[in-house]
Amino acid sequence: MNGNTATDSTGGGGVYLIGTTGTFECTYVSRNKATGTGADGGGILDFGSSIINLRSSWVIGNSATDQGGGILSRQELNVRKSTVQDNIAGSQGGGVWSGGTTSLDGTELKGNRTTAAGSLGGGLFTNSGAATLNRSKVIKNRADGASGNGGGIYEQPGSTVMIDRTKVANNHPNQCAPTGAVTGCVN
Repeated sequence: MNGNTATDSTGGGGVYLIGTTGTFECTYVSRNKATGTGADGGGILDFGSSIINLRSSWVIGNSATDQGGGILSRQELNVRKSTVQDNIAGSQGGGVWSGGTTSLDGTELKGNRTTAAGSLGGGLFTNSGAATLNRSKVIKNRADGASGNGGGIYEQPGSTVMIDRTKVANNHPNQCAPTGAVTGCVN
C-alpha cells in the first residue's frame, strides 16, 4: 500500500478500516497521504470499532492533515517487531494516534513529527484507553509546532501509557508529556 492519497475530510490515505480486523504481516505502508481538511490516518485509519494487527511491517513516510500521520486507531492496535518512521501529522500523533488499547512490542517509533502550533505527541499520542510499550524504542520524534509538547509520547489525561524495557530518547522538545505522566520516562 504505497503512494495513495485520500482527499476527503475523513482520511485513511493507505488503508481505511471500519468495523473489521486488518492484519498486516511483512507489509510496507508508505508514502500515503490524507490531505482533506481535518483528515486523519495518513497510513492506516481505523474509522471505528476495528482491530489493527501489524507484524514485521513498516509504516513509513505517510502524512495526515490532522491526526495520526502513520496510524490512527480508535479501538485496538497491536504492533509487533515493526517500524513506524518518518510520518507527519498536523496536530496529534505523528507516528501513532491511539484512542483505545494499544500494544507495541519490539517496535520502533522513529523520526515522526507533528507540525501545527500546539501539536502533541510526535511519536505517540494517547487520547484515551491504555498503551503499553514493551522492548521498544521511541527515538528522534518531534512535536515541532510552536508550543508543541510530548516529542516522544503525549499522554492525554484519562489515558495511560506504560513502558517496560523501552528506550525513549532524543525526542524534541521533550521525551514525554505532561511531565511525570508516563511512569519511567525521564525528560
